[in-house]
Amino acid sequence: MKKFLLLLIAVFVFSLLLANCKKAAKAPAEGTMKKAGSVSKSSNTEDILLTEKEVQGFIKTFPVVKKELEKLGKKVEGKNMNALQAIRTGKDAEKTLKKLDSVLKPYGLSTVTFFGTYGKIAQSYGMLSLGGPEKYYDKLIQTNKSSLNVPNIPEETKKQIEQNIKELEQQKNSEETKIIAQNCKILEKYKDDIKTIFNSK
Repeated sequence: MKKFLLLLIAVFVFSLLLANCKKAAKAPAEGTMKKAGSVSKSSNTEDILLTEKEVQGFIKTFPVVKKELEKLGKKVEGKNMNALQAIRTGKDAEKTLKKLDSVLKPYGLSTVTFFGTYGKIAQSYGMLSLGGPEKYYDKLIQTNKSSLNVPNIPEETKKQIEQNIKELEQQKNSEETKIIAQNCKILEKYKDDIKTIFNSK
């Protein structure tokens, strides 16, 4: 799984570079088409929000993506590449990305959005494994509160613990945590499938 994850990251970076290059080439023309005062709709919370459709698409397409990346990995593995071989490998990666895009398209995904979904699922699944965000933060808050009962605790340490509790309570009630809680509810339905994916070699 470790080798696969490294390859996953490498191809993700490559796909982002490819996407950014295409955007840069279109930028001047697109800039003239934008209306004055238009605002891009993006936020940190939107970046972590999962939909059930995304999760279903990810589960269905993961085996295909894994297979294609492993094929690419075998071409690269153990090679001391010169410049020409590196270019060929880059072309192989680009072909793989195009193939993946065609496979992912029916599920409403692209290579870039697939890896984005992978990251969102990993983050929320990690929290689900800890019992969900509410349980996680409640446990941390309770641990900190218990520390305040230690005899002869220095005043400075006490203030720091109280500050920690305040920050944890803010994080527990944050919009980001609420969204992760929603994500966890979705992932709970597909917990076995996600577990199999993350445990695959």
